[in-house]
This record gives sequence, C-alpha cells and structure tokens, in this order.
Amino acid sequence: PAESIIKPEFQKILNVFYPSYLEVLSDFKEFIAEIRIEGHTSKGWKNKSNNEAYLLNMELSQDRSRSVLSHIIKMVRHKIPKELLSWARKRITANGLSSSNLYIKKGTYYPRRSRRVEFKVRTNAEERIELILAKR
Repeated sequence: PAESIIKPEFQKILNVFYPSYLEVLSDFKEFIAEIRIEGHTSKGWKNKSNNEAYLLNMELSQDRSRSVLSHIIKMVRHKIPKELLSWARKRITANGLSSSNLYIKKGTYYPRRSRRVEFKVRTNAEERIELILAKR
C-alpha cells in the first residue's frame, strides 16, 4: 500500500542513520538480544468496526516495518562492515503494532505523529541476571 512506501527523504535519513546506529550498538553487542523496527499507525478507517480497523492497521504497520527492513538490507548494506551486518541480521526484526501505541502528548492525540516507524533495542538483561544468580 502507498502508506507503507518509504518516502525519498526518509530513505536518505535511513541511509545515514542505520550505519551510524549499528556502529553505536556495536559497542554493546554482548548486551543486545534484539533490534526492533516497529511500525505504528493512527486510529483511522472510516466505516470500519474497531476490530476491523485494528486488523487493517496491523497489516499496514507490519508493511511499514518490513519496508524499512527491506530498504536497510538492500540499500545500506554496502556501508556496513560484513561482520557487523551479520551480527545485526541475527537480531533485527520487523514488527507491526497497529494502533496500539498512539502518539498522545498531554492528553492530545496526534494522528500524523502516530503514523511512524521506530527503532528499539531489547537487551538480554534477564539472561545476564540469571547467569549472575547461577554463579552464587
């Protein structure tokens, strides 16, 4: 769908951001379990029930996150050292969250800001804590 196509200006941002992002993360490899690309949507869909809208938004948000993943794998890979790219591929995921995390600030809902893609890192803190406790 058109709503999941990456605009040229965002492609340019990704082309600079992603290699730099991985470079920063590389200092913390041992602590990172997952690099998440999260797609989000606004509430929207006129003439649809809440369930129908949620499911349509789930599909759209997944398409958005997969578009970003596809772009960074196809277009940015030549800017990243092979070993770092290999490490990242084992951890990167594309996730759609539908309209479950709307952009709301001071009680005001912002539909345009709700339509977004975010990068997040999930650490392996639980595993590391278990290792520490096992050594006791």
